[in-house]
Amino acid sequence: ISARSRGARDTGAWLALGFQAGRRGPCRALYSRMFTTNRHTVFFLALATAASALTLQSSLARAQSTLEVRTEEGGEAVMRLAEERVRAQISGQYSQTTIRQSYVNETQRQLEGRYIITAGEGARVQGFAYWNGETKIVGDVYEKEVARAVYEEVTGLGRDPGLLEQVGEGSFAFRVFPIAVGEKKPIEVSVGKWLPRSEGVVEYRMPLSSSKASVDLRINDERGVDGIESPSHQLRVSKGKEGEVVVRAGAAKSAGASEFVLRYRPKAKPWQLTSYLHKDKGHDGYLALTLATPKTAGDSKVSAKDVTLVLDRSGSMSGAPLDNAKLAAKAVVARLGEGDKINVVLFDDGVESLYSVPRRADASTREEALEYIEAVEDAGGTDIAGALRYAFKSQTKDALPNIIMFLTDGQSSSQDAIEAAKSDSNVARLFTIGVGSGVEKPLLSRLAKEKRGRFTFIESPKAIGTRMKTLYAQIESPVMVDVELVIDGVSLSRRYPRSMPDLYKGDELRVSARVRGEGLAKVVLRGTIAGKPVELRSQVQVAPSKAPWVGRLWAESRTDDLLEEIALQGESDELKNEVIKLATA
Repeated sequence: ISARSRGARDTGAWLALGFQAGRRGPCRALYSRMFTTNRHTVFFLALATAASALTLQSSLARAQSTLEVRTEEGGEAVMRLAEERVRAQISGQYSQTTIRQSYVNETQRQLEGRYIITAGEGARVQGFAYWNGETKIVGDVYEKEVARAVYEEVTGLGRDPGLLEQVGEGSFAFRVFPIAVGEKKPIEVSVGKWLPRSEGVVEYRMPLSSSKASVDLRINDERGVDGIESPSHQLRVSKGKEGEVVVRAGAAKSAGASEFVLRYRPKAKPWQLTSYLHKDKGHDGYLALTLATPKTAGDSKVSAKDVTLVLDRSGSMSGAPLDNAKLAAKAVVARLGEGDKINVVLFDDGVESLYSVPRRADASTREEALEYIEAVEDAGGTDIAGALRYAFKSQTKDALPNIIMFLTDGQSSSQDAIEAAKSDSNVARLFTIGVGSGVEKPLLSRLAKEKRGRFTFIESPKAIGTRMKTLYAQIESPVMVDVELVIDGVSLSRRYPRSMPDLYKGDELRVSARVRGEGLAKVVLRGTIAGKPVELRSQVQVAPSKAPWVGRLWAESRTDDLLEEIALQGESDELKNEVIKLATA
């Protein structure tokens, strides 16, 4: 992985699938090691970043996987999907899914294919394979530049390579050449993803390309599960061994269903703090903690607030990103209460605003705000730091809490933006909202953390309504503040998030950490609810145990933190090498 430096566009993960290419060229030593015993070798670089590297193709806007094929001359062609199978294992709330699809070349031409899958925000590729006849070609893990060099050299020799790249948030594309006349080409991709709870409900989604797809899931959750349902498919639910729940999808509920959706509720008590552990003998363990707040939370109530919408209109937001940002901004204006105040700030390489300070959100003010947002057009460069300083200075010092909602793709100087946030003494909370496929998630995530807010990613127009509704409902009603995590009996290191955020109605807190020591660990989460101090308790026996997904979850959090540092402070060998080490591990 060559992690992104400021201004660079080349992130993403690559996978090269190599047929024996000989022993010459820049990868000679690598070929000597790899091609001694195997006729086919697959190179796989594990995904270690969720940042988008390239602009999404229009086909990726749909929640779907597909194989696009062309002839060697570039002409369009079609391969029939003969079989599709989805197998998923959900442990706790971590899903590991294997998607296998088989395509048939029924043309009379040799073809080149580009396989595309959109697995959703936060998805990480964990494995990849394809078949040559009856031979399954499985991936090994190598660093990106090596994989790319192999692909380019093998392609030039007319051999049988492939290359997997990340092309957007949770979206991946795989190129394979050649596909022979009459060949059946099975492709298998494995992805891992944490399934967050919203208002107590866990949701699993997976794109489907065939109405006849076979979908099987197995759920293992020590809390138990309830309310299993699917808005997309008929379900057959049964009990497996040791409390496992087995779910098989039947017919789709609508003819045009392009994804499988499953929802269920863990049988957790209100404010239940749950702990998970993985520990190999002789090594420090991995700990995951999760807590979901109730949909209705006691005495919490909606409070009036000053809302400043900051909208990025720079050239990098041109097209769909700006259109989506405008829709999201309008959704916020529509939810304003009579006691709220509103202002709209626009920025590119300069800054302007609707008002000098937020104004009371009466009918006239809301109409002016909507008209102002609608008229926004893209132009110019991007100066996030300048926009932040302007927004902070425009806050009023009244009794209402100050909320800044910052809609952007984050394409700007990271260090200047972070310095602007750190140097501000205003108590305003900053909620960053990433829009589009080229979002600089490390920057926007760090900015939100600096100002006690949240980062929200909006990947498509379909997600705007749900994401903005959830975000604004949270902003209206914080239910637990001044959160602090304490653990006795063992010690924690490299804990993520580094600082505990406020919690909201229907919200979920997830913590990942390394844990040193053995014995009974007592976990205490302290905070304030409705002005009263509370303590939530859990305990876990730290001893050798197997739950590998807990380690993966920590590695993802650690990698995200490292990539934030690289994006914000610049690349160093130490940080880069740790990212690569975590990815390959």
